Amino acid sequence: MGGRVKKEKKPGVFKGFLIKAIVNSVIILFLFMLGCRNDFLAAIKEKIAQDENPVTSGSWTRKASMPTARWSLTSSVIDNKMYVMGGSIAAYTSIIFDAVEMYDPISNTWTAKAKMSYGRWTSTSSVVNDKIYLISGTQATGSPTDRVDEYDPLTDSWSSKAPIPTARQGLTSSVVDGKIYVIGGWIPFDDLDTVEEYDPTTDTWTAKSSMPTPRSDLTSSVVNGKIYVIGGSTNTTLDTVEEYDPAIDTWKTKSSMPTPRSDLTSSVVNGKIYVIGGYNGPYSSLDTVEEYDPAIDTWKTQTSMISPRFGMSSSVVNDKIYLVGGAQGLASSLDDPDARLDILDEFIP
Repeated sequence: MGGRVKKEKKPGVFKGFLIKAIVNSVIILFLFMLGCRNDFLAAIKEKIAQDENPVTSGSWTRKASMPTARWSLTSSVIDNKMYVMGGSIAAYTSIIFDAVEMYDPISNTWTAKAKMSYGRWTSTSSVVNDKIYLISGTQATGSPTDRVDEYDPLTDSWSSKAPIPTARQGLTSSVVDGKIYVIGGWIPFDDLDTVEEYDPTTDTWTAKSSMPTPRSDLTSSVVNGKIYVIGGSTNTTLDTVEEYDPAIDTWKTKSSMPTPRSDLTSSVVNGKIYVIGGYNGPYSSLDTVEEYDPAIDTWKTQTSMISPRFGMSSSVVNDKIYLVGGAQGLASSLDDPDARLDILDEFIP
């Protein structure tokens, strides 16, 4: 009895087409990646660069000029008004200012106020209980003064307070829990790591833990009860960032600022520190703006200033930063009165 012949199955037309399509797609994809590998790698590199130093867009607007052009001035805010104090006509000069001028951002106008008790430049100022405390700085002789003066905007008057234990120039100050922390600075011929706490309620001073990096012409800002001390100079400009916690009187090193610089300024908006201007050479002005986020210890590049400058001051009113005064140009021009600036710019991050 003969057996049944088993017929061999042949691949269907669709199945054969599908296999060919898959093979062709793989070949095409391989050739595409091979031919475009340079563009692909370049795109990856660009993305990495953007992630390392991303650019955030903010806007600058020029405002009414300050009546008294000056640099190495200081400023503070009370009741949404910015008070600009002191400063100098130029570097290494005995011509310093005792002028106090108030800027109102709503009306974009300036008003002269009672002059300082004692003219000076390279000083620092801070606000506690709606009073401004103007601390130390450089007097007409060129040496640092230990003077501390309190300004009351309600009475438009000045009064003297307990002198600072360490007279210095090119210092910075910040306020935490009603105490003023005065940090760093310079005395001939030494940069300081000195930190002293001033209590306006008792009019007394207390020495605190020294800053890890001695420096002058630095800046500081407060976020969440911690003070961030940024940049400055020793024998060179610095990118150093150090965090001070007044609650436990200790210091920590944080991520370095991308651009080393001195004679800079900083202000805080929405928990971010905006570090503005300065110089990184022999009076080489910068228009650099960099944003520091203490929560994640990272930096971003922000929109550059309208005019490069150093030795200016900044204050915040209604989440807008007001940048005032300063100087720009080469060292040879600093003794020229025209080197000082009267410009005021508003920055919205």
